[in-house]
Amino acid sequence: MSGNPILSQILLVTGKELMDMLRDYKALVPGVLLGLMLGPLLTCFAPQMVVGQVQKAAQESLHVSLVGDGGVLYKMLRSNPGLKIVPLSFETAGSSGAVNDYSEEQLLKELEQEKVQVIVQAPAGFSASLEGFAAGAPGPAVKPELKILYTGRNPESSYAGIRMLSVLNSSKEKFMDERIKVAGIKVEEAPVLDMKVVSPPADGPFASPFLARVLSSILVFVAFIGAIYPAIDLLTGERERGTLEPLVITPVSRRCLFAGKLVSVTCISYMFVIANLIGFYVSQFFQPPLLDILPFPLAAKLPLLCAVWAALLMLPLCLSLAVSMLALAGMARTVQQAQGYFTSLMFVAMLPMGLGLSGDVHLNLPLSLVPFLGSLVTINDILEARYNPALMGLSIVVSLLFTVLLVLVAAPTMEREDLMFGVEEAPARRYEAGKFGRELFLLCSAVFLLMFYLSQSLVVMHHIWGLLLTQIMVVFAPAFMLVYFWLKLPVKTVFGLEKPSGGFVSCLGAALTAPLTFVAALAVAHLQSQFLPSSKALEKLMEQILGLGHEPLWLLLLIVALSPGICEELLFRGLIFSLLRKRLRQSQLILAVGALFGLFHMSVMRFLPTAILGMLLTFIRLRSRSIYPCMCLHAAHNGMAVLLASHFKADLPAHYLVIAGLTGLCGLSIFLWSTRKA
Repeated sequence: MSGNPILSQILLVTGKELMDMLRDYKALVPGVLLGLMLGPLLTCFAPQMVVGQVQKAAQESLHVSLVGDGGVLYKMLRSNPGLKIVPLSFETAGSSGAVNDYSEEQLLKELEQEKVQVIVQAPAGFSASLEGFAAGAPGPAVKPELKILYTGRNPESSYAGIRMLSVLNSSKEKFMDERIKVAGIKVEEAPVLDMKVVSPPADGPFASPFLARVLSSILVFVAFIGAIYPAIDLLTGERERGTLEPLVITPVSRRCLFAGKLVSVTCISYMFVIANLIGFYVSQFFQPPLLDILPFPLAAKLPLLCAVWAALLMLPLCLSLAVSMLALAGMARTVQQAQGYFTSLMFVAMLPMGLGLSGDVHLNLPLSLVPFLGSLVTINDILEARYNPALMGLSIVVSLLFTVLLVLVAAPTMEREDLMFGVEEAPARRYEAGKFGRELFLLCSAVFLLMFYLSQSLVVMHHIWGLLLTQIMVVFAPAFMLVYFWLKLPVKTVFGLEKPSGGFVSCLGAALTAPLTFVAALAVAHLQSQFLPSSKALEKLMEQILGLGHEPLWLLLLIVALSPGICEELLFRGLIFSLLRKRLRQSQLILAVGALFGLFHMSVMRFLPTAILGMLLTFIRLRSRSIYPCMCLHAAHNGMAVLLASHFKADLPAHYLVIAGLTGLCGLSIFLWSTRKA
C-alpha cells in the first residue's frame, strides 16, 4: 500500500470512520439485530402465530344466532356439532329467533358486543319455500334471500364468516340431493380418478415463492436503513459539531476524505444486508410445520447459491445508496434537514418494491437498461431460477456504470467551501461559474424516476389527460421549483425567455423546419427497424393512449404538440441548457442536452430520433439565444406527427416526403439567415 498513497489515504480514513462508528455500537447493534431477526420473524414466528390462530379457530365452536323462520335449514344448523346457537340479547324467552322484525342496525350492534360471531337472518316465507323445494314444487319467481351478518373487522370475524358460508354450502348440497331423490333422477357415480401430485424437487436451485417475492424488497429496505445513520453522522453531524474544518489541515486530500467516508457508509449498509441474508438462510432450517393448512404460502427456502448471488448484486446497490445519501447529507445544514431529504429518497427507493412483490415482472432488454431496478428484477429472477446470462450481464454492467457515474458526480462534495467552512456562496455567483452539478444531477434523477414510475401510471389511468399531467407534474414543476424556490435564480435568464436574435422571423423559420425533422425521424426509424424490430402492440397501445380516431384534433394538438413544446423545452433547452452551458463547450453541450432529451423518452426505439431532434433544438437555442424558436420547432414537429397519424393510416407517398424535406430545408435556411448576426 505504500506504493499507492491515494489508496493508503482512503483506507486510513475508512478505518478511522469505521472505528468511530463501531465505538458507538448502541446505534448500530439494533440495526444489525433487525437485519438478523427479520428472517426468523417472517419465516418462523409469524407463520407459527398464524397457524396457531387458524387451528384455535377451527377447534372452537362457531357462535351463531338464527333470526327468522329458517325451518328445516335451522334444524340442520342446530344439529351441527361445530355450531353453538346463541340467542340474541334482546330476544324474549322462548322466541327461538323466530321473530324477524329486527333491523339491520340492531343486529350489527349485537355483533359488536362480540357475544355472537355470525347472525343468519331468514326472510318471511323462507321456511315454506324451502319445504316446497324439498318436495319438488316449482320454485318461486323471486327467490328468498338469506342474510349472513358478521363484522369482518378482525381476522377471527372474517374466518367465522367463511366457516358459516362453508356450512351453508354443505346444507345446500344436502337439499339438492333430496330434491334429486324426490324427482327420481338417477345420478351415476363420478368415475374414480387416480391423482398423482408431482411437486417441484425440494433441492432445486430456486427459492420458495414467498422469499422470491419479498426478499429483494426487504434487502433494499435493510440497505437503506443501514446507510442512514452513518451518512448523516459522517457529514451533516460533523458539520453541526464543527469537526469538518480541522480536516483541511490533514495531509489527506478532500476527495480521499470523501472516498473514505463513502466506503465506510457502504460497509455498514452492506453489513446490514449480509446480516439479513444470514437470518433468512438460517431460519429456513427452523421453520415450524403445519404450513400446508394456510391459504397462502409462507414456506421459506433459500439455497446458498441464491443467497450468494443476492449478496453480490446488492453490493453496487449499497454503494449507490451510500453515494446518494452522502450527497444529500452534504446539502443539508442540520441533521433534521438531512432526515427530511432521506425521507424523500426512501420513498423513491421503495417505489420498485411493487414490481418485486407482484412476481409478474421479469428481466427484459428495457429493464436491464434501468439502473437499480434492473438489479432488483435480476435478483428476483435468480431466486426463481430464471437465468438469462446476456440480460443479467447487461444489467450488472449498467448498474456498475451508474454507480461509477454517481461516485464521479458526488466526488467533489467535500471540496465545497460552504460545507467545510460554513461559507455560503451566492446562487448568482454559482450560476455564473456553472457550479450547479449536484443540483443538475438531482434534477435529472428526479425527472427520470418520475417518468419511469409516476408518468406511466398517469398515462395508463388517464390516457391522453395523463400525458398533460406528465408535462405539468413531471417535466415543468420540478424545473420551476428548483429555479424559483430552491436556487432563487432569475427565471427569465435561466429559462431563456428573451427575445430571439432573429425576432419573429427566426421563430417562423424554426417552425418551418419541422417537416425536415419529421422526415429525418422517419428515415432514422426505418434504419433502426432493420436492426431493432418495432412492436406492433406498442404502436397500438400508443394509438389508444393518444385517442386517435375519437379525441378531437384540437385536443390532440394541445396536449401532444403544444404542451411538450413548452414544458419539455423549458426543462431541456431552458434549465438544463443553462446549468451546463458554463461547464461544456458548445459541441459537448449540444451532444449532452440532445442525449438527455433522447433518454428522457424512455424508449430504445425512440432514443436516436429524439436525441437527433434534441441536438438540433440545442443548436437553435445557442444560435438564437432564446427558447422561443425551440418551442416553435418542437410544437410544430409533434403537431405534424399528430396530423399525419390522424389522416394517413398507411405509409406516406414518396412525393409527400420530398416536398416535406424541401420545405424543411427552406425553413432551416430562413432561420440561419435571420440569426446570421448572432
